[in-house]
Amino acid sequence: MKVRDVLKKIASQKPRQKFTMLASVFIVYVVMLSGIFSYFHSADTVTNRFSGKGGSVILYEPLWDSKGQKMSQASQPGMSIPKNPYAVNDGQVDEYIRLKMTVKAEPFVCRKENDGVTLNETYKQNYNDNTGSEKSTDLTDAQLTARLNRRLNSILYAIKIGSGDNKRDLFTWSDRENKDISEWTGIGSSSDRYVMYAGDAENTDTSRVYYFYYTDGDADGKMKIVSPGEATSELFDMIEVPIYKKDYLGVFDQGYTITIQAEAVPSGNYPDGLTAEDAQDEF
Repeated sequence: MKVRDVLKKIASQKPRQKFTMLASVFIVYVVMLSGIFSYFHSADTVTNRFSGKGGSVILYEPLWDSKGQKMSQASQPGMSIPKNPYAVNDGQVDEYIRLKMTVKAEPFVCRKENDGVTLNETYKQNYNDNTGSEKSTDLTDAQLTARLNRRLNSILYAIKIGSGDNKRDLFTWSDRENKDISEWTGIGSSSDRYVMYAGDAENTDTSRVYYFYYTDGDADGKMKIVSPGEATSELFDMIEVPIYKKDYLGVFDQGYTITIQAEAVPSGNYPDGLTAEDAQDEF
């Protein structure tokens, strides 16, 4: 109904009806006006406006994705399998970045003879570590531990930085001289771009965890600020499968995984910088 029609209707009413109708129209007008003011009021009194920026990090392994993953499915003695993990800051804020490495020995699977049926008893006797379905009751706890250490140490020893004359082990060891690899003790990393700390509290009988803090070679161990769009250095370059059967059997013919994860914290939270040592409590 148009306003003119409403006014005509009001004019034709008796005095009491006129008053009642005018009062009703006024109330409706006030309610509508209050609604308009409330709407704009709630929109215009927001004073704390924030420009949200998020931190994000992503892991890349281009050589593994394009080549190494397929090669690993048919691993053979003497094979060099490319794997070159590094992280990229794909967020909007500067970051400190670390890489988490988890090395895990998968459940032991007994090998079979050429007929595909008869279990290779010699293989079981030499390498079974009771992590799979075939269990041995003839092994002591010390023997089982030694076999697991052999598997894990051998996998870690196969991780290499560089290639050719510049190739070196990612991990450094003590107690290597005249000892079986199951007795080696890892003490650090040879990387000149990362500082390594072992995640001993996360280790299990079949896995080991290591954290690599990106410092880009800072002499004082201060972590490197990685800006949006920038990348860390590659952590390592390849997995070098041993050529001799005595080193290969029981380890590289079994399942194992080397998992790398990228983690980051905003560097702006640490105006005085952050050392790799202190960063252990910040991620």
